[in-house]
Amino acid sequence: MPAKILELTGQFHYSTTPKRLLTTHAHPPRLPRSRAERHASKRAQILDAASRIFAARSYHLVNMDAIALGAGVGKGTLYRYFPSKEELYLALVDEAFGLLIRRLDRVESAGLPPSVALPRMIEAIVETFAQHLPYFRLMQRGEARLLLRKKQVIRSRREHIVQVVAKVLARGIEAGVFRKVDRQLAASMLIGMVWGVSLNHGHETPAEILAPRVGDLYLHGLLQAAGDANR
Repeated sequence: MPAKILELTGQFHYSTTPKRLLTTHAHPPRLPRSRAERHASKRAQILDAASRIFAARSYHLVNMDAIALGAGVGKGTLYRYFPSKEELYLALVDEAFGLLIRRLDRVESAGLPPSVALPRMIEAIVETFAQHLPYFRLMQRGEARLLLRKKQVIRSRREHIVQVVAKVLARGIEAGVFRKVDRQLAASMLIGMVWGVSLNHGHETPAEILAPRVGDLYLHGLLQAAGDANR
């Protein structure tokens, strides 16, 4: 029986027996990620490590050496992304709110009826606070010199959240689904309500239980419906 002859030509292996075409790669090799993608990935890696460390320690006990070690990067790399511990801390605060804003924007852009969109937003706020509770608890800590800059970061992000919620309230009022209320006040009350509930109960009550409870209390209040008064 004649021996098989294997020829290598370009990307393909040709064999006389059996007669078929074999490729060396099922898929073309993945091109290296762009510089922007690598930068974003490394930044996220650092923020992830920093969030765990800041959540576990007081601000003054955190040092850049520990963050570099936790992120698996050199100190030089860390300082290229974040020039100081203060900048890294504030980036975490901003990132926490950014996660929530992106989720709320997705709900708003979905074009859902107000009666559906508002509970979805309440669910998004509760779940985001619960999933990133260390981020939000971190905001209650920190040195006095950071308070002003932290407030500036929070104020701009919080304003965006209030406006997105207020849009849904406005649509609901116009459609006759919600009663006429001060939209800005109602939206601010919702954020404050979820903030307090999450910080005080988020560690002991799962978000999937907490969200509908908060939603029911916010949407229906404390007064019993007429048909429920005698139950």
